[in-house]
Amino acid sequence: AQLFRGLVHPMIKTSTGHPTMQRSAYSTFVFPLFLLATVATAQNDDRAERWRDNCERGWNNDRARFCEVRTYTISTATKISVDGRANGGVAFIGENRRDVRIVARVQASADDDATASAIARQIRIITDGGKIRSEGPSQRDHTSWSVSYDVYVPNQTNLEAITENGGISAEDV
Repeated sequence: AQLFRGLVHPMIKTSTGHPTMQRSAYSTFVFPLFLLATVATAQNDDRAERWRDNCERGWNNDRARFCEVRTYTISTATKISVDGRANGGVAFIGENRRDVRIVARVQASADDDATASAIARQIRIITDGGKIRSEGPSQRDHTSWSVSYDVYVPNQTNLEAITENGGISAEDV
């Protein structure tokens, strides 16, 4: 019976002689919200890692490939517009948030690893006034590159996406 003494009545002292700690409203509500946000971020990171694994295995195994995930956070704007360019896809994911989180999935391919990596280093992700796009080197001599985006936006956001041969999706917006 002595082991459960602290659980029986809030005024009973613990084995160290101190009163039992009362749970505050702060820890009751804030910690679960923090935990929920941490789980959502982990799921988003897991999505990016799965993409990277698939990218590195590649569908065109006779070519060298470089795959990279880049993350940006910007302020929300009246409209979020994403240009996926050739072969880049755009996925909008609505969340309870006040900013915009961009996960850019960069891939480049060439005849060798060094060239594929050099191409990827030249790709810039531009975020200007709610407009998101990429710029990079011209594609020639068996080289190519693309950027696909996962864009985490507030649930009530105006969206626009443009792609050439890339998918577009939206959920919870």
